Amino acid sequence: MKKFLARFFPRRNESEVPGLVLLPAFFMLGAAAGCLSALYIQTDLDGTLVSYVDGYLSLARAGNSGPLFLSALLNAFKYHAIIVVCGLSGLGIVLIPGVMAVRGFLLTYAVTTFVRVLGYGGLLLSAGIFGAQCLIALPCLLLLGYQAFGSARTLFSLSTGGKKIGAPAIGRVYMLRTGLCAAALTVGAVIDAYLTPLLVSLIALQF
Repeated sequence: MKKFLARFFPRRNESEVPGLVLLPAFFMLGAAAGCLSALYIQTDLDGTLVSYVDGYLSLARAGNSGPLFLSALLNAFKYHAIIVVCGLSGLGIVLIPGVMAVRGFLLTYAVTTFVRVLGYGGLLLSAGIFGAQCLIALPCLLLLGYQAFGSARTLFSLSTGGKKIGAPAIGRVYMLRTGLCAAALTVGAVIDAYLTPLLVSLIALQF
């Protein structure tokens, strides 16, 4: 097992270290902003979110199978794909932290709005809709962001005439991690498409 993990998580190189602190910090800043926005700013998004919840619960009570797999797959991969693409350019040193902040904002805005509007039931509903998928999606987002930020720093340094930072921008470990995350996100999409509606239907009995 130790040798297997060493293939995916070898000794850190200099280009990846800043991402270990910077990216989680931006995610948490975005999450805090999303929570505060949902608590203190009154917008039409509240009504839109409640309509979404009502529609989802209606489908769950009717025994609908939930979102189609391709739709769930797109939803699972969208932020991660953006992160990977940003890692192919030196501009990723600015774009990747921004993507992390946006993801944190949108996630906590939705969860906090559910809780504010629906109370305890909203907390359960949030756990049903986001819980299982986020247990997979968020670690993958942090891992891909961590390595993409290191790649972007290396490319930025080379493009500005600086010295090479750390290991090659994209190598075997980079591709192994990306493939591992892609497999995990596919599993998350299956859960989102076929298991989450069943969980939501059980929670719906509390409403």
